[in-house]
Amino acid sequence: MARKTISVDPDPRNLNKFMVWVLDAQGRPVAPARAHSLYMACDAPLSNVFGVVGIHNEFAGVHMPAECDSVVMVRANVQATSSSVPGSVVVGTLIVQVANGPAFRASIEATRKVMMAAANARENKQKEEVNKRGAPKI
Repeated sequence: MARKTISVDPDPRNLNKFMVWVLDAQGRPVAPARAHSLYMACDAPLSNVFGVVGIHNEFAGVHMPAECDSVVMVRANVQATSSSVPGSVVVGTLIVQVANGPAFRASIEATRKVMMAAANARENKQKEEVNKRGAPKI
C-alpha cells in the first residue's frame, strides 16, 4: 500500500501502532503534506458520517468540509502484547477502517433523490384525493 500519512510510532516499547493512508477519489496516494492536512480536516467528519448523526446532519444542511468528499482514508490500529516467549510479540487486535468520502457523497445524493420522489408521490396522492372530493356544496 502507499506511503502512510501518519507514521508508526518507532518506540519498540509501544506495542499499539496506529497508521493512516490518505487516498484521492481514484485511490492514488495523496502527497504527504496535503495528506496530513486532509487527515486533520477529514478524520472526525469521515469517522462520523456513516452514523445516524452524520446522516441527519447532511439532511439538515450541516455538511462535512467539501475536501472530504473526495478523500478515502484507511486507518489501521494494531494492538499487541508481549509474549511469554522472550523477544516476541502477540497481536491481539487488528482494526482496519475505511472511510470513503466519494461513496458517502454518492449515497447521500441517491438517498436524497429517493426521499424527494417519496415526498412528491405523497403530495400528488394528497392532491388527487382532494380533487376526487370536489368543491364543497353550498
